[in-house]
Amino acid sequence: MRRDICLYYEKELPEVFSAYVEAINKRFGKDCNPAPYHTIQFALSFSFKYNMNGGGCTVRLMPHGRGTAVNVRYSIAQAVGARY
Repeated sequence: MRRDICLYYEKELPEVFSAYVEAINKRFGKDCNPAPYHTIQFALSFSFKYNMNGGGCTVRLMPHGRGTAVNVRYSIAQAVGARY
């Protein structure tokens, strides 16, 4: 299963990029794989309690107008016993 979430921030790209990297490291405890000021990738882990194995997340950032556009795409490898 794949989902996209699109966001817009009225902040400069470096500031938004740094905030995402910091949040991923602190909130998820993940070492992300960033391409400077462009893309951030990291793995997702879910509990077996919810019958989900995990997946991946890709965050793409780009300047847009006076701010920054962000696309967060996450993929779940297995949910409710069915593989996607």
